[in-house]
Amino acid sequence: MSKSKKKEIEPISEKFCWHPYKLQKLNLQQFIKVVNKILNDELEILDIREEKGRGDETL
Repeated sequence: MSKSKKKEIEPISEKFCWHPYKLQKLNLQQFIKVVNKILNDELEILDIREEKGRGDETL
């Protein structure tokens, strides 16, 4: 395949903490690298789950 037809893979920006929705936008190779680092405790992932009872209070 010619060089002009090859799709360049953008490097992953160095982050310490990843948002789950941002992981969905990565291509497969980038996703695998990031998830491996998360599993090896080199990176963290944000916990975006709501706690039960939050959001029900009125001010």
